[in-house]
Amino acid sequence: MKYITKLVLLLSLGALLTTSCEKMLDTDSERFVPEKDHIIDDELDAMYAMMGVLTKLQLLGDRYVVLGELRADLMDVTENSESELRALSNLEAGKDNPWLEADDYYKVINHCNYLINNLDTSLMSGGKNILLPEFAQAKVIRAWTYMQLALNYGKAYYLSTPILTIEEALHSYPVLEKEAILDSLILDLESIQYVQNPDYGDFGSSFYSTYYFLSARFLLADLYLWKNEYAKAASKYFELALDEGRSVTSTYTSTWRSVTPPLVSPNWHAIFDKLRFGPEITAAIGYYNSTSFGDYKESSLALMTQTNYTLAPSANALELFENQVYMYGEEEVATIIVPGDLRGESGSYEYTERLEDNTIQISDKPRITIYNGEAVYLQRNALLYLRYAEAVNQLNKPSLALAAINYGLSKANIQTYVKPNEIDSGVPWQEFSADVFTSNVGTRSRGQGNKSKVTFPGSLQTLQDSVAFVEEVLVEECALESAFQGNRFHDLMRMSLHNSNYSIIAGAIAKKHKANYAAVYAKMMDPVNWYLPYPDVE
Repeated sequence: MKYITKLVLLLSLGALLTTSCEKMLDTDSERFVPEKDHIIDDELDAMYAMMGVLTKLQLLGDRYVVLGELRADLMDVTENSESELRALSNLEAGKDNPWLEADDYYKVINHCNYLINNLDTSLMSGGKNILLPEFAQAKVIRAWTYMQLALNYGKAYYLSTPILTIEEALHSYPVLEKEAILDSLILDLESIQYVQNPDYGDFGSSFYSTYYFLSARFLLADLYLWKNEYAKAASKYFELALDEGRSVTSTYTSTWRSVTPPLVSPNWHAIFDKLRFGPEITAAIGYYNSTSFGDYKESSLALMTQTNYTLAPSANALELFENQVYMYGEEEVATIIVPGDLRGESGSYEYTERLEDNTIQISDKPRITIYNGEAVYLQRNALLYLRYAEAVNQLNKPSLALAAINYGLSKANIQTYVKPNEIDSGVPWQEFSADVFTSNVGTRSRGQGNKSKVTFPGSLQTLQDSVAFVEEVLVEECALESAFQGNRFHDLMRMSLHNSNYSIIAGAIAKKHKANYAAVYAKMMDPVNWYLPYPDVE
């Protein structure tokens, strides 16, 4: 309880219901909400209270990426990196490492709890519960935050009411283990999963508010996947894609326009150009500067990956991307064959840098280029389809899973490329006949061209051999599609847990530490070492 007491001294809900967000949620203040049972029964007050939650969520964005990538195999430190980052990369971070502090997670949770416990969800207008969107989104953001605590630390204090006084901070609160936390989050989200997210229009001149709110159904599907409830996960991913028209289209396909001279159309990189993401990125932690909603800070990821160059692609990541093959051609004739997946060079990272005289030169230091200080990416269409593939592969449908990577899930592609015995009659989440799916393409085609397909080796003898093969492909494809975006360590964890195959995470991370391969492999074969030191341990 010392940790919670410390937390509440740092935490202030402040004047939650002021009309100026600039004065809201002052974390340096020791003031607490003066009216403990104040009911929020006004749309404007609810909006500003929700903006306070998003302010606190910004504190977690950089940490989400650093903890999710630097401990894994695709991101590495540089000669400019401080000792705290080096410790994370070497899997040696102690509880005094500032990247491991959990205070900010509980600040988000406490603000969410205030909304959940004080919003008047009975308030009606035009036949609608007008504050229900804020109530539901507070539950979704709280669930996402608890999920990060559970996956990073393996346990967490579980609080469902806001802590507003020192007396409340001294109460005893339960510490739940990871599995119990995930179970609780599932129950909480199932009841509000179909509530529409808030929509506040534009934030300033260039940011649309809907990208700042997470999809409850996407998060719920992720939780099912973590719990090995594969049919529920596949069904929820499919339902969301169908209802909201989510697809993986050729719009973001990078192409070689010519080899001599080298000329690439880096369309895949356009996914991350700005917060008006369009249809590919559907939820993000946004960082912006707006006089309407206060002066919000930028993410530090652009500084860390580019200006200060303290985070970079690992040698293992560069090798992974560069060992792929880009092919383009009609029918069986490839007119261009070039090494490399364009989601790497010209996508997630680049070898060029701009000098002081504004000229461009080739550098020997590859720089991650998907961050500009405006956003951290949480939910994407490509991730939805890859996690759907992960779920159906575990349901013994490997050719269906592989179709999502190679061709895209549509009725025509399923009829052509999926084995008939993998499609169950009358199961809705295997039926991709709706128009929204017609434009789907394989995730791999957007970086490797239209002839780079993964095929089943002839040596596979059993269905389980095929499932294991596709799992290896998914481990690789998730890396190629979402490198440096915060997912990697947890992706490796989750896939290792499906069949207790801990060699997945051990082998991947050990590749980054070639000089210490055996020791790192042995360390990561023990799931105890997957979790960070819990901050309340003396």
